[in-house]
Amino acid sequence: MRSNQSLLTPTFILAFAANFFAALNFTSNAIYPLYVTHEGGGAESIGLFMGLFSLAAILGRPIVGILIDRWGIRPVWLFGMLCLGLPSIGYYFILGDGLTPVTWILRAIQGFGFGAHFTAFFTLGGVTAPLGRQSENISKYGLSGIVASFFGPFMCEQIFRNAGPEEFFLTITGFGIIAFILILFIKEDRTPPSSKVPDPSGLIKTFRVPGMRLTFVLAICMAVCFATPSYFIAPVATERGIQGFGLYFTAFAITGTLVRVFFSHWGDKYGPRRILIPGFFIYAIALLTLAFSSSLIWIFLAGLFAGLGHGVSFPAVTALGFKLAPKEYRGSAMAVVTGMMDTGSALAAFSLGKVAGVWGYDAVFPVGLLGPVIAILFLLGSIRRNPIVIKDSEPS
Repeated sequence: MRSNQSLLTPTFILAFAANFFAALNFTSNAIYPLYVTHEGGGAESIGLFMGLFSLAAILGRPIVGILIDRWGIRPVWLFGMLCLGLPSIGYYFILGDGLTPVTWILRAIQGFGFGAHFTAFFTLGGVTAPLGRQSENISKYGLSGIVASFFGPFMCEQIFRNAGPEEFFLTITGFGIIAFILILFIKEDRTPPSSKVPDPSGLIKTFRVPGMRLTFVLAICMAVCFATPSYFIAPVATERGIQGFGLYFTAFAITGTLVRVFFSHWGDKYGPRRILIPGFFIYAIALLTLAFSSSLIWIFLAGLFAGLGHGVSFPAVTALGFKLAPKEYRGSAMAVVTGMMDTGSALAAFSLGKVAGVWGYDAVFPVGLLGPVIAILFLLGSIRRNPIVIKDSEPS
């Protein structure tokens, strides 16, 4: 049964606004390779720096999920936002010192904060969804991050190149502070758990749920599709003499917004596997376009394809994990699913940084095609074994 209840609630508006400013902070990740280069790092250092962000998010996910189940979304979200937003002011104070141990510590804190923010935000999107509209609600929640991509990365690129890294870090710190203040006003309706003591059993039960293994693979592959351009478009564009690469994210936001505004109900209506195959296929087209891009127009076109692919695939994968999860352990389930996304991001960063160091940046996007190809093969295999569409009913 599908509820006709409005998605536009006070909680939605505040969460949307908070994630918008948080996204202005974390979409600036695409600019960090320029910071690494500024501090004397090369291709492999870029891979390590970007990968550490995802690795810290992965390692922090289990405790984040457990704490959400026990203590609620809001306190975990607030702490995560502090960890995500404040390290950038730390980078400001150590500019010019090179890639020191403090730099790597700040990066790890930042990655943990992103994992906590991401998990809490999309758990809220799932638990506040009207019956039968989880995919749609999660898609609409995530639209705030897509909207931030319209101008965030391009704006931050211009700030970094024209005003310098000092202004860049001050700007994104401000975004993080605004997001934190907005989260303070969100009210969370929840039934207190029987115990305040963190319980890891939710993580164990999540791994045992049928269908979750496919969800984990899809989450990893989707993150590879997203992270490959996000982490390496800056050095690739710089090497090819293309300025304004931030417009990739503007294009990404255009089609991503259109999909989430007009077609966000697809996942609930047709089932996730039916829409994920074309979603990953379109992502593959985006990576191929980037591989052969020689001017800004091709990078913009690749962004259009990527936004379309992401607009379809991300809500479907996220909602699938939420719906399959036991009701009392949804925080843990979302932590695991989004943790798998971080795993894909870390794999992309570490492995493609090595690829760039050995074979050059031109090899990054062709190798990144393994992400959508593997996802499509797993989806086809799943459909062949079980042609019945995975139900989108509310879990018991």
